[in-house]
Amino acid sequence: MTKKTGLVHFIKNYLSLNFHKDNKILLSLSGGVDSTTLYYLIANTKFFKNKNIHIIIFDHQIRKEGVLEIKQLVNYYKLSRHTLTIKKLNFTKTQSGFQNQARLLRYNFLFQYSKKNKINDLFLGHHLDDLNETFFLRKVQQSNVMGLSSLFSRKYKNLNYHRPLQDFSKSNIIKFAKQKKIKWFEDRTNAELDYTRNKIRVFISSKAINKKITQDRLVYSKLTYVNHLYKDFFKKLSNKSYSINYSNFSILNKSLQEHIIKSFFLSIQTNLKNNKAMREHNVKTITKLIGQSDKSRINKDIFGGFISFSNKKMHLKLT
Repeated sequence: MTKKTGLVHFIKNYLSLNFHKDNKILLSLSGGVDSTTLYYLIANTKFFKNKNIHIIIFDHQIRKEGVLEIKQLVNYYKLSRHTLTIKKLNFTKTQSGFQNQARLLRYNFLFQYSKKNKINDLFLGHHLDDLNETFFLRKVQQSNVMGLSSLFSRKYKNLNYHRPLQDFSKSNIIKFAKQKKIKWFEDRTNAELDYTRNKIRVFISSKAINKKITQDRLVYSKLTYVNHLYKDFFKKLSNKSYSINYSNFSILNKSLQEHIIKSFFLSIQTNLKNNKAMREHNVKTITKLIGQSDKSRINKDIFGGFISFSNKKMHLKLT
């Protein structure tokens, strides 16, 4: 199904292919055109029962007009108080960390809410322009192939992320919203150039630049298979235990070895106790341990657990 079929038809098919009518879903509603259009589309398909569409609106407490906009949004769409949560976020606004800090607070609350209410599916209003912004931002940050080929997470623990608008440009979404007379609010902070992502948004607004970034991103999107190479070297024994095929691993070149280690730990990150990202020195340490010739003495703590060697087999145990 492609964007050529139109938004309404696309959403109807997306829901029918991925859900049962009795499923409960969670939608993060910002009040902007993207998430509001997504809410409009889901609500108007009448695929789900109204009581099964849970909505969370975050009040960042940054803009004075934000509280009034939330009230107008709730009243205009007659959002049910039984399935609506308005969450105030408390943090220190800084130019360098505000957006990332806010994102982490939002996702943490969304996960906790979904867990409490036994919801497995979260809908987000990300669109095609968001993909290009994220891709270009990672390029600027000199991200590796793994980071450039997999831009959006699809799952966190038992919570599935759904971004059905990601094949549609923002201009297409705005055009649809105007045709349907959808009410939304523009967040003026999105135009402030204090933040890196906002600067990138302005830079790639040029059609020529955006087209080039799209072409580049699509090339990397076809390389997602490399992020699953670790499955040839790490065999899952239990939820937190793996055996390692160190013989095959040791004949790979160092760059590929390090890529496999990174992709493996990224795949099991949600099972780690501290849920932290590994550092380069962690990668090099683990690569060296798996590849070292004398395995008889290996029984060492590493990032996320420990590696041991017994009965001519190498094991990784997560903690």
